Amino acid sequence: MRRLVDPRADLEKDHLLWVTVLGVAEAKSNAQHEPAMTLEGLRCLGAELVLAEGALRISQGREMDAAEYKAVRTTWLMPYKGAIVDILAAAAKELPTQDKMM
Repeated sequence: MRRLVDPRADLEKDHLLWVTVLGVAEAKSNAQHEPAMTLEGLRCLGAELVLAEGALRISQGREMDAAEYKAVRTTWLMPYKGAIVDILAAAAKELPTQDKMM
C-alpha cells in the first residue's frame, strides 16, 4: 500500500492531526486497507479533526453541508466505527502534549 499523506494539506488548521491519524490508520488497517482509505476519502471531502480534552473527533468541516456529511458518515464511517474510534484514540496518544514538548 502506498504511504498515506494528508490529501488536503491546504486545510492547514488540522493538517498535523490528519498526518497522525492517517499514519495510525495505515498501521492498523486490515488487508483491504479499510478504514484507512475511508478516512483518507473523508479528508478529501474536507472533513476536519477536532482535538478537545485529549480526544480526537471527526467533524464535517466547512466544505460539506450537514446532509452530505450525515450520508457519508452513515455509509462510510459507521461500518468501521469501532476501528475508527480505536484509530482516533491511538492517534490522540501520539500527539505531542505540553509535557512531551518540555
